[in-house]
Amino acid sequence: MSLPTINRLGVFVTTSDKYPVSDIDIQDILEVIDRRHKTASTIICSQFDVPDWHGKLRTPTIADAICDRLAHDSYKIVIKGVDSMHKQNAKQPKK
Repeated sequence: MSLPTINRLGVFVTTSDKYPVSDIDIQDILEVIDRRHKTASTIICSQFDVPDWHGKLRTPTIADAICDRLAHDSYKIVIKGVDSMHKQNAKQPKK
């Protein structure tokens, strides 16, 4: 899917189970966020705290650009929990 197509989407979903994220993925994320900046709403869900994003994105300049575009005019909803849902569900007895 091309980035112009992604920019028109109402929903853009990406998942990655590999950390740190690859340099190509980081560039793509920046490009999508940059195109949507100040023109469309963007929702980011992450299992990492915002201060930890720089370490996950590896490239300091691009990490700064991504965080800068997301930090201004944004709302943060932080959900605190002791364990992940997978761990909580594993502790419950099977029915």
